Amino acid sequence: MTALPATRPRPWLALGGLLALLLPACWPYLAGELPRTNDTEALVFRAFALLQSLRAGDWLPRWAPQLVHGYGYPVFHYFPNLTFYLLAGVHLVSGSSLLAAYRLVMCAAIAAAALGAWQLGRTLWGSETAGLLAAAAYIYSPYILYTAHVRGGLPEVLALAALPWALERWIAAASGSRRALLAGGALYAAMILSHGGTALQASVPLALGAVWLGRSAGLWRAARSVAQCALLGLALAAFQWLPALLEIEYAQVQQGYGATNIRYDLNFIGITDLFTYPRLPLNGDLLNPPVLRPLGLIALGAALATLLWRRRNPAAWGLAALAGLCVYLALAQSRWVWDALPLLQRTLWPWRLLGPAALLLALLAAGVEASSAGVSRWLAPVLLLAIAASALPFLFPPRAPLSAPASSAQLANSELPPLLIGTTTTAEYLPRWVTALPDSSAQRVALQDSADPDRLERAALPPDASVVHASNGWLRDEYELQAVAPFELVFRQFYFPGWRAELDGQPLPVRVTAPHGLMAVNVPAGNHRLVLQFGGTTVRSAAEALSAAAWLLWLFQVAAGLLVGPVHAPAAVAPPAATGLRRSAAAAALFAVCYVVLINVDTPLRRPGLAAGGQPAGMQHVLQADFSGELLLHGYALRGLQLDLYWQAQHKLGVNYNFNVRLLDAAGMLWNSPEIVRPADWRFIPGTDFWPPAKYVVDSQILQPLAGLPPGEYQLQVVAFHSDTLAELGTVVLGKFVQSAPASAQATTASGLATFADARLELRALQFSRNAAAPGEPVRVDLLWRAAALLPEPLVVRLALIGPGAQRAAEWRMPVGVLYPVQQWQPDNLVRDANAITLPAALPAGEYLWEVALESAGAPDAKSYRAAQSFRVTALERRFEAPGMQTQLYAQLDGRVLLAGFSTPSGVQPARQPLEVRLIWQCVAPLAQHYRVFVHLLNAQGQIVAQSDAEPAGWTRPTTGWLPGEFIVDEHQLQLPAALPAGSYALQAGLYDAASGQRLSGSSNPAGIVMLQPVQLGAP
Repeated sequence: MTALPATRPRPWLALGGLLALLLPACWPYLAGELPRTNDTEALVFRAFALLQSLRAGDWLPRWAPQLVHGYGYPVFHYFPNLTFYLLAGVHLVSGSSLLAAYRLVMCAAIAAAALGAWQLGRTLWGSETAGLLAAAAYIYSPYILYTAHVRGGLPEVLALAALPWALERWIAAASGSRRALLAGGALYAAMILSHGGTALQASVPLALGAVWLGRSAGLWRAARSVAQCALLGLALAAFQWLPALLEIEYAQVQQGYGATNIRYDLNFIGITDLFTYPRLPLNGDLLNPPVLRPLGLIALGAALATLLWRRRNPAAWGLAALAGLCVYLALAQSRWVWDALPLLQRTLWPWRLLGPAALLLALLAAGVEASSAGVSRWLAPVLLLAIAASALPFLFPPRAPLSAPASSAQLANSELPPLLIGTTTTAEYLPRWVTALPDSSAQRVALQDSADPDRLERAALPPDASVVHASNGWLRDEYELQAVAPFELVFRQFYFPGWRAELDGQPLPVRVTAPHGLMAVNVPAGNHRLVLQFGGTTVRSAAEALSAAAWLLWLFQVAAGLLVGPVHAPAAVAPPAATGLRRSAAAAALFAVCYVVLINVDTPLRRPGLAAGGQPAGMQHVLQADFSGELLLHGYALRGLQLDLYWQAQHKLGVNYNFNVRLLDAAGMLWNSPEIVRPADWRFIPGTDFWPPAKYVVDSQILQPLAGLPPGEYQLQVVAFHSDTLAELGTVVLGKFVQSAPASAQATTASGLATFADARLELRALQFSRNAAAPGEPVRVDLLWRAAALLPEPLVVRLALIGPGAQRAAEWRMPVGVLYPVQQWQPDNLVRDANAITLPAALPAGEYLWEVALESAGAPDAKSYRAAQSFRVTALERRFEAPGMQTQLYAQLDGRVLLAGFSTPSGVQPARQPLEVRLIWQCVAPLAQHYRVFVHLLNAQGQIVAQSDAEPAGWTRPTTGWLPGEFIVDEHQLQLPAALPAGSYALQAGLYDAASGQRLSGSSNPAGIVMLQPVQLGAP
């Protein structure tokens, strides 16, 4: 430790400076709507679920019976719960809402982080001003602000708030203080009980830092004391982490995280990310600004200055080494370390190590004040202002209205299976026996009226059985049973170890149903009393006993210390110096005042993103595309392969829409992967049903062109569609995408399948859009070629279906290089061909193999390649006798199709009910094109008021699969507008070419329209 100058401390100045620093850092939670974060709402709902357990007398809950629509969820068993105890406690003591409690606990956590960093900084460097600098650098580090204001990660903020206190106490314990050892153990336990991942990642820098900085009594003694702190903390928190770790196989943690790509290997950050700050001006109208996690650059510069000025100081170099270790472990270069440590992999997010790194850099940066005596007495206040000002881009998060849950009904309504359940978004804590979620709608309704409904599946009871719910407890239910024969009871509650059944006081085996993982018991005939209850397991009981013993020992040691004093006391030190404190506190106050002004005044730093013309800033191309009055696409930006779409809701939607981006050639072929890949800084956005109309969002994704995309111009379009029905809302062409050159063979690692044209051409991949299809259905065929040498002559590929007996059942001939002629290919070019073929209508059903061969100048290549995977042609049920129909027409269309007749409901069509139309088509001659059916309902003015457009038989019988003489039954539903007036309407139908829109006409209907009959619509 540094020798301290004898300068009288001024605690009121330090306290005032800290309060001034805390105002901007906490302001997003002090006033206005809460920041729109990823986790806030889920955490508040989880706190409500814990509150329900506490009110029911379950003081150490592991099972949340109300979650997953009442089927139960072990979220409290696996996730540390100190955060939710604090929220529930503040709510119960103050009577405030859980949202108000969340605000208070978050602000208290930020304040605790500041006070801890201040205490550690002043102790380490012997200066009140250094402590103030450490506090500023820590709470204004981008990572702390990102975790608090963007992620809403209150559990992690609490763990990071305890970190400086734990480090300070561990250092003191390493120096010989028994009281510090007890406090250090309790603080480490608080970290574990707040956020296990953060505690685990911070353990190594915490332990190494404490040993290095507290080694005054010797390294071995310091290491022993630090180990005692760690073991004590682990024992105090064993009741939570030990069962969660040993019983992890009971939950679907890996499956849940894997399904959403939440894996450590996908969450490293790049070196450039450490220095990337938000673009200015900050956008007040943007709902999802980019996610950025840089280092505090001013603090980093001050830390480097400390190393320069105190290059012989071991403490400074120790802090620098540990900060470097944390940053390194967050980078992709440390992948080998993570691969070797399975326990570290469970923390999921390598970038979380930026939290401990922020504290270590803050402490090192604070040393610049103690190192710069004589340089400038204005250095500390200027540095403090610079640190705080550099964090301004992170102090204006977007906000959103939230409401606190007040009932089990609201808790149930917040869940959206299959993923958004149990206050988690990946269903990672589902019991492993649940391989398919049951239909929870009935129990969700039951939760509207009862916080703990009867979960017995009564519909499956035998008629002669009587089951009375005698006692309904939170985690214990009693039933009085009576039956003349054995029967089985099934309960709408997931099984999880700890659930047990007793029949007449004796254990009864519990059977787990498949695939829903419910509990079931077999009951013999007679009168019985059944008890179903949730309790502990051997592992949980042992862990709870260990923690209870550790807490008793801790309380005894604390009481003994209070009575007789510490066994080991560190050497007395002079109070921290107060040099420069007045100016630093004034600088903190000045920053707080400036921040209050910036909140209310638009400046070049922060201004609304929607300019006077209603267009967001930052777009490259303005579109103002209207999607059916629901959504407005302001425009887009295309930077390399990153596409940014600027969306805005035109009113409060209440409907969830999804988006798809397509890269199309002139023939309408798709040339990009449908998988959505987000850029590293993309921030999660809520569903469109929650978009506030006054804000806009940026939907960013990385275009994924297919490997071997030929050079040329492609059309880029975006499609909006309903998430539930997949019905299209609208399509807009964005612009052109230009591929300037073919890819090289290094773009793919696939080995060659076959070589052709005297080894000048290699087939790298053969892909089909489907492995089974019916006659007449289209199949997309992709061939990925690699040029091994120049190809001066045109080539033709022959694709064949090989059936039983090696017979060619069908064959197609297509040029190689459809979009990019082979004569232009250079050696090592990688080029993809995409072709759409249609299976012949008369192709027999059965198993086939695909065969690829080439022709050059009309001469077939001697080589061919057959795919290993078979292709199945499915059978069709064909009719060659006319089915029943209400009205016969036999209207001729182009001599190839007859509309044989139709059927519609007789009498007056009820309003607001779909109009059912059944068409009967007959094929006269083969059809080589895909035709679609239109059915129109017209008013007296000839305007279309309802319609149906689709391929025949609900897209299942394309016209290319019809055989001459075959009849096709084609049913349609016309959705009638609610406000459609009563009266007579005309019904018409026909066929049109899907590509050109040209109708198929006949001699009796030259316009391609067949009039069916009038429809009389009733009054609405």
